[in-house]
This record gives sequence, structure tokens and C-alpha cells, in this order.
Amino acid sequence: MKKAFFLLLLASLAGAAYGFSEVLTYLKGSASTDAITLDWQSGTETGVRSYAIERSDAKSNDFREIGSLTAKGNNSSYNYRDAAINGAPISGSASNHGFVPLSDLYKYRLRLNYDNAVSYSQTISVSKPIAGVKRTWGMIKEMFR
Repeated sequence: MKKAFFLLLLASLAGAAYGFSEVLTYLKGSASTDAITLDWQSGTETGVRSYAIERSDAKSNDFREIGSLTAKGNNSSYNYRDAAINGAPISGSASNHGFVPLSDLYKYRLRLNYDNAVSYSQTISVSKPIAGVKRTWGMIKEMFR
């Protein structure tokens, strides 16, 4: 417990030194029938090399990297489409990192990669589209035919 607290404190101090709080203007997610799309806007990206997109299901804090984007520079807009929520392969990745989505609610965060440090954005939650409920209702109706 003390070690975890010390690492969290060290990360906070490193974040203050790098000015992590000024890097992201916003991070938001939206769901469509076939994917969840994350959008974010950067502020000052001094020293940021890349953004790693990480996902977890609602019942866990086991975040796994599902993709990454290279930093473009100050005041840039980014988006990432997560089609793996419907069983599609993760684009640009040879494997699914052993993560099989089984939830209707997902948590996302960004890992900001610097030369000698990392920082994490706030965590956001996004619900899987309701179209899955229609498929389930159709399956229930079939049972009674």
C-alpha cells in the first residue's frame, strides 16, 4: 500500500513538472451501432510523443492498450474508432492483447507517452449501443416459436 501511494505521489510530481494538466482540452466518447469513437483535443503538447488508447470493461480496472496515435503538435484534434466492441479486430494491431470485450459499458483513458515519463488522462465511460438489446429480444422471441 505504501509503495502504491509512493508511486502515485511520484507520478503526480512528474505530472506537475511536465504540465500534464495543460495537455488535453477534452476527452469524450460516443457510441454508434458498430463502434465507440473517442475524440480529444490537445492543448500544449510539449514533449508528448504519442497517445496510447486504453480500455477496460465496467467491472474491472484492468486497462489494456487497444491502439496508439502519434502526437501531431499543439492544439490538435484526434479521434480513435474502437470497433472491437462488436468482435471486429483492433485496427493496426496483430492481436487483441488477450482482451475479449464482454460488457455493455466500457471505460477508456489515454496514456500520454513522453521521453522519460507517462501520464494518464481522466477515465471516461461509454455505453455500448442499444442495438444489442434488439438482437437479444429477437433471440428471446425465437425461443417461443
